Amino acid sequence: MILPEKPLASMSEWTELIDRIKPTPKPVGAESRAGSKSLLAGIARCGNCGAPVSSLRNSGHTRKDGERIPGHRYYRCSNKFKGGDCAIGLYVRADLLDTWVDQQIQASVGTWGMYERAGTGPSQARELQSARVRLEKLEADFLAGEYDGEGQEESYRRMHKGLSAKVALLLRQEEERVNPPLKATGKKYGEVWESKDQEDRREFLRAHDVKVWAWDKGQDERERGMVMDLGDIQAMANGLALACPGKKGKMTRVAISYNATKEYRRKVLGFAK
Repeated sequence: MILPEKPLASMSEWTELIDRIKPTPKPVGAESRAGSKSLLAGIARCGNCGAPVSSLRNSGHTRKDGERIPGHRYYRCSNKFKGGDCAIGLYVRADLLDTWVDQQIQASVGTWGMYERAGTGPSQARELQSARVRLEKLEADFLAGEYDGEGQEESYRRMHKGLSAKVALLLRQEEERVNPPLKATGKKYGEVWESKDQEDRREFLRAHDVKVWAWDKGQDERERGMVMDLGDIQAMANGLALACPGKKGKMTRVAISYNATKEYRRKVLGFAK
């Protein structure tokens, strides 16, 4: 490195330059754009217009006594925020909506027993084919009169019974290997949901087409109104190997509501079509 004989700037000028170009510190409670994703952004929707919500976090404020109050994350109607035609627009604390969704998942699919498929094991196809060939040859020999001698028919019946049983056993084992049966794990899905991080929970909601609608004022106008459609319950149960207590056969879509008027619930059915 070659240094100039005379400095290009004094120390005070250099310090001033550094102060000018360094990033402005973020307020306490502020969150970077690259921060962790919210649970329901793109999943929750404004109950007034059906538009997806966007997520933001405010920077908080300082009280008169100097205490710094951290900011909160909010969900807001993306239609209203972008100057669209939503007259009311949703603006709700994210933790309130997230907590309600968590509680409803725990109280619904969270109560279902989890199953798992048994290990596949080695293929029995070659041994099954060999046993079938031997059985077919035995039967062909019998039809050709190979076992017409005294006492040979009884010998044939013993061999046929043994080979038939072996073929049936190998066939059942091979079918189970290809389509292993479900076995209870002794756990509820709620335990698995509890262990998931926020991104995994978000992916679960998205993958199974779970939708959430919210209104700033519900039937009791002092509280929010919320509705959650649990999506394709049958596909969810099949994909997660779940057993729903008391449910037999085909399950339909299930909607859960809180403080939602009949009008709100009808509106959700219209959005879901």
